[in-house]
Amino acid sequence: MIYTFLEHVSSFSVVFPLLLVLFSGKVHLKEDLILRALGILLLASGLSDVGSYLLREMGKSFLMVDSSYIIIEFLLFSYIYYRVIPNKKWVYGGLLLFGLFSPINILFIEPFTQFQGWLIFVEGLILIGYAGMSSFHLLRAPADPVPFFERLIGWINLAVVVYFLSNLFLFSISEFLFTHLDPETARKYWSFHNCVNILKNSIFAIGIYYTMRKGADRTTLIMKGISERIDELYDDALDEIVKKTK
Repeated sequence: MIYTFLEHVSSFSVVFPLLLVLFSGKVHLKEDLILRALGILLLASGLSDVGSYLLREMGKSFLMVDSSYIIIEFLLFSYIYYRVIPNKKWVYGGLLLFGLFSPINILFIEPFTQFQGWLIFVEGLILIGYAGMSSFHLLRAPADPVPFFERLIGWINLAVVVYFLSNLFLFSISEFLFTHLDPETARKYWSFHNCVNILKNSIFAIGIYYTMRKGADRTTLIMKGISERIDELYDDALDEIVKKTK
């Protein structure tokens, strides 16, 4: 069935960007730290999908795995945005809001063994705010010679906004989907999430490949410039020596 196919493709869509992270070379320190955090996030996503699938096949509840991943995902995204947002108070505020809402939601609204629809809804709002602040900062940096989409964070911002903005309504009605509808109908509605998740991971893959390639091109140009400058200094020094010996 198409819905099952989309579910499997959504789960496996994390593999390609993860492989790109694993085989990428060293880049600028800040970009490298962001890339590593993104790689850990992708790995956690893949392991979460595998764990949920195995538990579901064994007839056991898998929602605790999904709930744990939501928290891990938010913390890793917060670390990424901590690296790029100049005013760290925005990140601290997001962490505080998420930290306050999480126990309230788990204790009084959605138990940890239930899908955390409202928790991921709040996470989405905070991360969209992070992405907006990060993009605003990048676009307001005229002295920065690196274009917006030649930075990995530019692609991460795009993926975050596309994924969470598209799914906010779905997350807000997730309790109704999974408790009031039959499983087959719920899967039909959830297939929209799977399509957007595939798109999100595709954006990650394109961003990782493009920015790493551009980073390598910039490194090559810098090294070429350094080499040419050394040759010029060597020629000047050699000319001075020749003049003095005459």
